[in-house]
Amino acid sequence: MLLFETGYATFLDDQSEIGAFRADLGDLFGPVAQAVARGELATAARLLVDGSTGQAGYFDRQPQAVREVQLDNAAMLPLLLAQTRPPKITAEDLAAIAVPISIVCGDSTRMAYRLASQAAMRILPGPHHWIDGAHHFWPVENPAAFCSLIRTWLDVRSADAP
Repeated sequence: MLLFETGYATFLDDQSEIGAFRADLGDLFGPVAQAVARGELATAARLLVDGSTGQAGYFDRQPQAVREVQLDNAAMLPLLLAQTRPPKITAEDLAAIAVPISIVCGDSTRMAYRLASQAAMRILPGPHHWIDGAHHFWPVENPAAFCSLIRTWLDVRSADAP
């Protein structure tokens, strides 16, 4: 399994990391939730994109076609914010997964994604990948590089298969 920047972090066990993770997610989703509560779904979509990348104005700098898709999907934001909490997966649970798992993370991604990804990297044997200069939207920004990483990862997995 190849995971890009997990935002799922129930396996964090360091209290300072848990606090930083929660604070960063609050910084990201707090304004989004406020916009959703006001019924301003387009604003919420903009805030989510800008917040996910950590770059003010990122939404507006994207190609029009990408913005249109994100605005079309904005109706899903109330459901995203109302979802039930995920089940708790501990570090021991994660380590017990028999399928090889590799984590990919951009070195410029926001704190929450970085903390969750780093914790998973400490638990799982890898190999793991840090992408220089990348953030949470790297797969959208550079799909050729993202697909190349996946192809290389699959080729290695195929070579390792019995």
